[in-house]
Amino acid sequence: MPLFTADDIIIVVVGPSGSGKSSFINKATGSEVADVGHRLSRCTGEIKATRVTNHSQPSNVVLVDTPGFDDAVGSSDQVLRRVSDWLEEVCETKVLLSAILCFHRISDNRISDNDITGAPLKHLSMFRKLCGEDAVSHIVLTTTMWDEVEEAVGRKRLAELESIQWKGMVQSGSSSFCYWNTKESARELLQIVAGQTAQRPKTRSPQGVRPR
Repeated sequence: MPLFTADDIIIVVVGPSGSGKSSFINKATGSEVADVGHRLSRCTGEIKATRVTNHSQPSNVVLVDTPGFDDAVGSSDQVLRRVSDWLEEVCETKVLLSAILCFHRISDNRISDNDITGAPLKHLSMFRKLCGEDAVSHIVLTTTMWDEVEEAVGRKRLAELESIQWKGMVQSGSSSFCYWNTKESARELLQIVAGQTAQRPKTRSPQGVRPR
């Protein structure tokens, strides 16, 4: 069996260490996790793809966990390049991502230099390599850790992000999402991405990915 099929919705989750990436994937998959089975380990980080299941049946949604941005693993640009290398390794034909979820802790007072959400437009060329020419519309700027701040404080910070750091991305077609660290919120985000993907023309080869 191939790892992926032409109908799969492949969603990569990126963000700093401790931003809730793995927790989100656990919430999205619940207790029923079907490991896609291919990992690329380099240095201290690894990329892992997990297929979401619905009612014990595998779905066409695949979540890809990535190393966090920190000094041990590397910068956000290095992590994106790692994702690109991983896709080339497991795919026989070119496969474009359905979405990249860029995680940012709303509890943070400032954005670190390594955080992809600090200046997302500077990664546009890599986004296009991974998602295609309309890459900006595939990016979801996802705020996490809402349970660690008062909601009013978080809303104020979000408004600042959308009007300053994320302004160019949002104006160009990116969306933002508040992830509330619940299964319901995780599934809602997946449904939004799946709906957006269904409205786009297919760009992947039906040959999909070679078996491993």
